[in-house]
Amino acid sequence: SLLELMFAEPVLSMAHRIAHCVAQCAGTPEPWPELLPAVCAALSQGGGQGQVALFVLEQLPTYAPEMMASNAAALLQPLTDTLASADVRFRVGSLKATSAVLLVLESDQARAPFAPLLQPMLGALAAVLQAGHELEAREIVTTLAEVAENAVDFFRSGLDAVCDAMLQVTSTGELDFDTRQSALELLITLCQRAPARMRRCANVAQIIPTAFAIMCSVDDDEEWASGTFDEGIDDDEDYVAGDEAVERVLEALGKAMLPHALSLIQPNASHPEWQHRRAALSVVLCAAESATKALRPSLDAATGALVQGLSDPHPRVRFQAITGVARMCDLYAGEFQKSSHAQVVPAICAIIQEPTQCSRVRGNAATSVINFMTGGHCDSDMLEPYMDNLLASLCACLENSAQEVQEAALSAVAFVAQAVETDFSRFYGNFMPGVMNILTNCSAPQQYHLRGKALQCVGLIGVAVGKEVFLQDALQVMQLLMPVLQVQPGAIPEGYFEYYAPACCRISQTLEEQFVQFLPLVLPPIIHTLGVETEFSMTEVSEAEEIGAVSHDNEDGFESIVMEVKGGQKMRMTMNTTAVMEKAHAAKLIFEYCDSMGRHLVDYIDMILDKTMPLVIFRYSEDVRNSASFALARLLKAAVAATADGTRPLAYAQGFLVPFTDTLIKGINGEVQPDARNSMAEALRDVLQVCAESGGKEGASGKFKRSTVLLRGHEASEVLGLVLQAASKGIERRTAITMAFQQDQETDENDEDRLAEELADEEELMTNLVDCVGYMLKSLREESVALFDSAVGPMFAPYMAANQPATLRHNAICLFDDMIEFGGPGAQKYLGNFLPVLLRDLGGEEAWLRQACAYGIIQVALTSPESLRPMVGQAVPTLLGLVQSPDARDDENVLCTENCVSALGAIATHVLADAEQAQLLALWLRPLPLKGGENEGRGG
Repeated sequence: SLLELMFAEPVLSMAHRIAHCVAQCAGTPEPWPELLPAVCAALSQGGGQGQVALFVLEQLPTYAPEMMASNAAALLQPLTDTLASADVRFRVGSLKATSAVLLVLESDQARAPFAPLLQPMLGALAAVLQAGHELEAREIVTTLAEVAENAVDFFRSGLDAVCDAMLQVTSTGELDFDTRQSALELLITLCQRAPARMRRCANVAQIIPTAFAIMCSVDDDEEWASGTFDEGIDDDEDYVAGDEAVERVLEALGKAMLPHALSLIQPNASHPEWQHRRAALSVVLCAAESATKALRPSLDAATGALVQGLSDPHPRVRFQAITGVARMCDLYAGEFQKSSHAQVVPAICAIIQEPTQCSRVRGNAATSVINFMTGGHCDSDMLEPYMDNLLASLCACLENSAQEVQEAALSAVAFVAQAVETDFSRFYGNFMPGVMNILTNCSAPQQYHLRGKALQCVGLIGVAVGKEVFLQDALQVMQLLMPVLQVQPGAIPEGYFEYYAPACCRISQTLEEQFVQFLPLVLPPIIHTLGVETEFSMTEVSEAEEIGAVSHDNEDGFESIVMEVKGGQKMRMTMNTTAVMEKAHAAKLIFEYCDSMGRHLVDYIDMILDKTMPLVIFRYSEDVRNSASFALARLLKAAVAATADGTRPLAYAQGFLVPFTDTLIKGINGEVQPDARNSMAEALRDVLQVCAESGGKEGASGKFKRSTVLLRGHEASEVLGLVLQAASKGIERRTAITMAFQQDQETDENDEDRLAEELADEEELMTNLVDCVGYMLKSLREESVALFDSAVGPMFAPYMAANQPATLRHNAICLFDDMIEFGGPGAQKYLGNFLPVLLRDLGGEEAWLRQACAYGIIQVALTSPESLRPMVGQAVPTLLGLVQSPDARDDENVLCTENCVSALGAIATHVLADAEQAQLLALWLRPLPLKGGENEGRGG
């Protein structure tokens, strides 16, 4: 009856509603054998019944996917016939129905019979466009994009035709931009899902200039220059889609497409139209973001284009150039600052100090100073030629710019101070009175952020110049903050976690023990926030609600989103996101206070732990989990320091070890976010490092004494077993990633950088876990040999084989290095197999692998010189070759070089006979002094 009603309904919209009911009924457990034959019969009738039948076929996969998948072969011919119909509406309906069927088929083999339908589907698109039905054309392109996202193999035999068709649509200016953007999105999806095959498409390179044309479609809006710096950019403008397309295509297709993008820069960087000049600089940024490694050989040329843009007559080009410079500082951290400071810093200063520059450009320039200074890649030596000009420019900006630009300038001053540290002391008197004046007098509501930035500035300057210079101003700032600090924990004022609490924490880094008087004021609100319950709920919503719809309640801090859960039910998830953010701030502050106050926190450790330990597995925020994890290591360090000065007994610190390690290991094993898992592993490493160094250092040698706080016996065995279990799971995940890449027909050698990125998280995790084991070996020393023999050695020895990935070989070599160094005589049995590995990989390509091998040779020379003596003839020439190499002092090689120098010294003084020492010692002394660090390290 329902089928009859549907096909008899004359009003198409009502027939579609009935069709939805039919599709839902088909999804029930009760079989409906008459359904598909009736639909196919209606298709052959054509007319209104045929249109309804196609609509049903489009809906059925949603409700009855198994039925549609099992009957796909029977639907192939009817769909083929309707795609060839003279009626454009039939062809569109057939295309949608065919796409829906394709999406429920789970294998390439099942979809293969439908491959001949791709050309008729493209024909349907052409017919619709020719008929002027643009809305239907857009629907077709969107449908094809969904197929590309989920069943890209369907396009295997016709990628060239699809690419050409979408390029044609994208470049047709007469079409609505939404239609053109849909076609561009399909091209990008194909690049992402089938990169290897798209690289072989004849016209794939045309995607870049096609997108570039969109990048140039910026409106010449004279009001842009009058906007405020904090107003942001209108992300829904058409040109943004072009910017994003170039970046995403470069990311998907890699270095194969980079030359096509770079070829657009030079001819457009000097184009008479500013839109082209802006677009050229945007291409530089897109290339840097998505092909960071591949762009490196062209970095000087890219930088030259950006520097040229900094003096462009049009503000939007200058703004784009500044944005590019800021990102280069992050993407090529250190390298960019070192190579370009002479060009970039004076140009940025000129923009900052010029009052006629618009606020957007001037504020962006001030913010780029922060990027340039962040990360410890600038020092006084680099900045000395520009310090007077740079600080004078920022000072001028503070005097004659809009408030939001002043805020950026204050932050810039703070980061300059952080970069040059105590060398900022000579400028302290010029800046601090003005900043203090802002704190004292700028109390109007509209000056809230300005005052907050001044607080941030004061704290960072104080850390830079040190206690002797900052002490009196620090105490004055704390007095100014008293009205804010003297609050009940449950009545925290606005801005407390954004400005006030972080400023106090930075001041604590300078005052240290003199800050103890303020701890009763600053800690209770933070600890209270850590313990506040997170308000969260899930409620059912009607079918009319749109999936992904987000709503905000700014007054109460709640945010909700509609999502689909298992079974197709729509639910609204609601959470107090403001409270979660405050908890994240509080957790970070606890970590920082633990770092700055150390043993002075001893009276608060138990109170902090009560709230912090549960947050290691806090489900709603990765940031909270990360900060809570790191705080545990700092709390243990504070407890150990308290035992060292007699404030607490040794058992006090020892009592934290098992709970801390258990909590972190449970977090590692249960964590699904790679970044958070790595943070927990790093925190566990820090905990075990505190144990390894708990005995303090010997005065003469500087070496660490035996540990006073450590895991022993069954506790050590259990923790080691769990760490190795986590390492084993990590190796399984990286093996699965590698195998999936090798078996993926849509990738080729051009995608190996992407594989490296996918493996990076697992490699970082393994490095942290290996360091955990290493610190346990260092703590246990000779007692560790039995654990190494039974668990560590058997697991990692196979990974020293030459056919293993270099990162795993490095992990294994580091562990055997530690065993030789700390295991005593019981570790010597490993030298027979280990020494040949060290000598083999000492000649490897990776500097960090050579570094670990050189460190191992040092330890063998010190602990078992007689074992190394027969191999001196092989080791010394290799070590000398590395030390004397022209690139030995390059940044990536310097640590390896210094280990090699130390290894030659150890061989000369411990392995060689007196008569053999003189010549080698002369060669050994030549590369001195060492510059990379005070002590050699096995590498990480």
